[in-house]
Formats: sequence, structure tokens, C-alpha cells
Amino acid sequence: MPYHCATVMFIRVNCFLLMLLLSLVTFKVKGQWQCPDPEDIKPCHCLHYNVSSPVMDLDCSQVNTSAQLRNVFTQNFPTKEMRNFKMHDNPYITVVEDGLFEDVTFQEISFKWGHVFEVQPNAALPSRERLESYEFTDNWLSSFPFEIIPDYTSLTHVWLSNNNLSLIPQIQSESLTYLNLGSNPLLPLSLDVFSSLPKLEWIDLGSTGLTDIPSGLFSNNPLLKHIAVDRNLFTNLASDTLACGSGCQDIERITLIFGQLQTLDPGALPAVSGLLVDLSNNYITELPQEVWKPILKANVTVRITDNPLSCGCDIAWLVRDSSLSMAPQAECADGQTVDQLKPEDFENC
Repeated sequence: MPYHCATVMFIRVNCFLLMLLLSLVTFKVKGQWQCPDPEDIKPCHCLHYNVSSPVMDLDCSQVNTSAQLRNVFTQNFPTKEMRNFKMHDNPYITVVEDGLFEDVTFQEISFKWGHVFEVQPNAALPSRERLESYEFTDNWLSSFPFEIIPDYTSLTHVWLSNNNLSLIPQIQSESLTYLNLGSNPLLPLSLDVFSSLPKLEWIDLGSTGLTDIPSGLFSNNPLLKHIAVDRNLFTNLASDTLACGSGCQDIERITLIFGQLQTLDPGALPAVSGLLVDLSNNYITELPQEVWKPILKANVTVRITDNPLSCGCDIAWLVRDSSLSMAPQAECADGQTVDQLKPEDFENC
């Protein structure tokens, strides 16, 4: 065979092999990224947004019985690793059972606006290395398997607001950054309840009926950025109540609106530049210098609208120091705004 013919044949064979290899890889990838047969998983719906992407979500909001839901996960799932499982506005599923998802795993699991009153500890076990968000907002939970959280090594968000949770044990996680326990009838919190959450950045304890916050509750949460403890029943904040570990240098916002707060002790709030503290709609009457001057000197923004400030001698120090001020619209009980007050108004103080 002439040399050039052999060369052409060699090239053709290699091109054929290359095309065959590419077709096999393409077939395999497409197989990995397939939704289940729609008929097999009715009434659930698999959403695959792009044929070249592995991102797939499963919506089972229309399921009518637990048996129907369990049957869905006994079907053939070509792709075992999905992004999101969603069940919203479903009144039929009340227990999230152990082993529910079989060997299908998710990054996000969301049961929202439903009637779930029990989450069994091994319900999401196959997802323990992938799960990032676990949500049960607006359900009927009176307990939750907090003890499983350390096993979920990628878990960053836990959403449990608007349930019937009361007793919260110590929560442990090396990955959790967001925890929402708002609108639950919580019992008093133990001092160590959040002490094993070193990466916690955002916590919501609003509308939980708290009558007290233990001093130092967040002392082991140095990365906190947002603390919401609004709409609660405590009347005083003791020293170090809302201070967090290592000076709390990342803190951005503390929300205390619509509460029963009357007084704060010195050091109750972190004095960190850039922090916004919202105390609107409480019952604060006085602004003693030993409490507020360190905070304002640190360039903390304080919103204190809709509080019955007496604007007596307790506020003279603030009016006399032109370098310090509350946020605009801070108002005295008589309707005059704090920024309208003049030093001469306090000559007798």
C-alpha cells in the first residue's frame, strides 16, 4: 500500500474512533442528566432547565398521600443527584418519613406552607453530604431532629420559622451559617444553645415570646452579621446580651423592633462601626450616657423612632455633643424630634 494511502487510512480510523468515543461520552452524560419518565413520577414534576446542564428540580406539591410520595422514589431516576425538592402548599403530607427519598439526593429540600408535624431523623440521610438547605417554614412542627445536623457536612441554611417549636437543644454544626427559628413559642434558651455554631452569620429569633436573652448568648459566634430578636417580651438587655465573639467585627444589623424593651445596660450592644441597631416601636424613655455614648462614638446607627423618650436631663449629653446623633426621626414623647433640641434647653441639667 502506498505510504500516503496508509496515512489517510490511519487518520480515518482514528477519526472514527474519536467520534465513537465522543458519542459514547455524550450518551453517558445525557443519561446522567435525564429526568425520570414523567408518567412514572406523577403527580410530581421534574424540571430540567437546560439539556447541557445537570441542574434538575423536583416539585411534588400536588401529591395526595404518603404512599403516592413514597412510590415516586421507587421509580427509575437516571439522575440520582438533583438540586431541589419542593413541596409547597400541601395539606396531605404530615410526616416526612425515614428513607423517603430512597437513594435520590438533593442540595435543597423545602416543605413550606404545609401540615408537617414530624420530620423523622433519617428522612434526608442519603443527602447528608450534599444538602445545603433544609426548610420547613410554616408547618406544624413541635419538635425537630436537631441531633442530625452535625452529620450534614454541607448544610448552611435551616429554616424552621412559623411552627410550634418550644424546646431548642444545643445545636452543633461546622457549616451552618443561617438559622431561622422565628415565630415559634420558644421556652427560655440555654446559654450554650448556639455555642457550637462557629460559622453562624444570620439568626432569627423574632416573635418567639422570649422574656429574657441570656447574657453572652452569642459569645461563640464571631461571624454573626444579622441578629433578629424583634417582637419579643423582654424589657431589659443586660451587659453582653447581644455582643458576639472576637469583638463581633462583622455584625451589620440587630433588629429589636416592636418589642417591650425599656432599658439597656452598658455593653448590651456591640460598639462596631457600620452596625445598624433598630429599636423602633419599643418603650424606651431615657438615653443614659454610659449606655449610648460608646455606641454612638463607634459610628453605630441607632433607629429609635416610636419610643416615648422623655428627653429630660438624661439626654443633655447627646444634645451638647454635636459630633454625636441618633438616626433621623428620633422623637420625644411630646412630638419634638431629638435633632431639634438645643443645648440651652438643658441649662438646668
